Parts: sequence; C-alpha cells; structure tokens
Amino acid sequence: MSLLLARCLVSAVLAVSALALAACSSTHTQATTALKTVPVASLTPTPAPTPLTCTATVTRRHPADGNKVGVSVSTAPAARITLVAHFPAGNRKKTARADSTGMRTFWFQVGSATPGIRVRVDARVSTRGRKRSCRASFTPRQHPPPPTPTPSPTPTQAQGAPPLHHSGAWCTASVKSFMDYDHDEWLNDVYVNSNQPDTDATASGGGDSWSYYTNGSGYADIYLNGPPPGTLITVAVGGATCTASS
Repeated sequence: MSLLLARCLVSAVLAVSALALAACSSTHTQATTALKTVPVASLTPTPAPTPLTCTATVTRRHPADGNKVGVSVSTAPAARITLVAHFPAGNRKKTARADSTGMRTFWFQVGSATPGIRVRVDARVSTRGRKRSCRASFTPRQHPPPPTPTPSPTPTQAQGAPPLHHSGAWCTASVKSFMDYDHDEWLNDVYVNSNQPDTDATASGGGDSWSYYTNGSGYADIYLNGPPPGTLITVAVGGATCTASS
C-alpha cells in the first residue's frame, strides 16, 4: 500500500506541474502578443530653429561733413536691432525692429566729425531669446570747397537791346576724381552749379547713381563712387541736364 500511495503522489505532482507550466506558457504568449499589437507612437523630431544672422553695411564709406550716412542691418524678420555709432564726440544710439524682410536702415548725421577718423558702428540683434552682433564702419572726409568758376567772356550787347540773361533751367557740372586705396575704388566729387535752389540733383555714371539737394544758391556737391577717370557723368537737377567727365 505504501508503494502504491507513493506512485499516486508522484503522478499527482507531475500532473500539477504540467498544468502550471502550461498556464505560464499561455500567459507569456498572451503578454508577448499584446506587446506586439500595441502601436508605437511615431516621434517627429522638432526642427532646429533657423540660425540668427546679422550683417551691417554702410551706404557711403566716405561721407562728407554735413551729409548723412545710412547703416543697413540685415537679420531675421521683426528682430529687435540696437545700433551704436562711436563718434569721437560721443556715442549715438538708435533702436528699431527689422521689417518683414529682416532689413532696417538707420541714418546718422555726420555733422562735424573729424575727417579721416574711422567711426565704428556696432549692431546687436535679438529675437526669441537668441542674440547676435555685427559691425560696420565709415570714415568721414572733409567737404571740399567748390571749384573756382572760370569766367566766361561777356557777349557784346547791342545798343537799345534788352539786357542779356539766362532763360529756363540750366546747370553746369565738373568732376574731381581720386583713388581710395583702402577699398581700391575711385571716388568722385561732382560739383553742380544751377539756377535750381533746394532741388534734388542726381549724378549718374559708370553704373552708379547718387543724389543730393542743392543749397539756396543752386549749388550741390555729389559724391559718386565707382566711375574711373574718363567716365561721362550726367547730372539732372530740376528741368536742367548737364554732363562732365570724371
């Protein structure tokens, strides 16, 4: 009886173990299947922000005393721009936002800045927690005196004739050229005399063009960069047009 009972107990233990193993195997299979069927969310990488840029340029590298010079800054659209021009007499600060294209031009009156002394301009831009800086410079030059006009012979006036006079708009132009060895380019002083006071005068030649207002006597000194000596320069002031060679 003891041997038979022992055999029965062994058979029972083996049966229970088989059932436990089967249950564990079934549970493991179901868990693995469930893991495989759970969809994995796709991770979309966040695009890196566009790098913030800053570029500063000047409209004239050698503006004359009494003229204006523009400093153009290119950066991100609507970025905040702070500009500081370091004049010998003291710093001048301007602040504004870039337009929708990322551009903004700041104008400074050269005034009586020391000719030949470089003026450094520092620009700082910022947007959405990012900051950048850039720099430009210009060197004022002395306003040259107007050339001495060459007297023209006075025509003879007939007895009883009305006084001789100019009629309509007129202008005369002359050019003085010199080389800017720092930037390897020609600079031209275009002197304009006219009977058109307080009028916009434009000098064009060699693919370059620049304008300046005449004073109360119809005189203007226009600075034109680029055209080498021998280039024909055309000046238009009011209804008058005249030419000169650089």
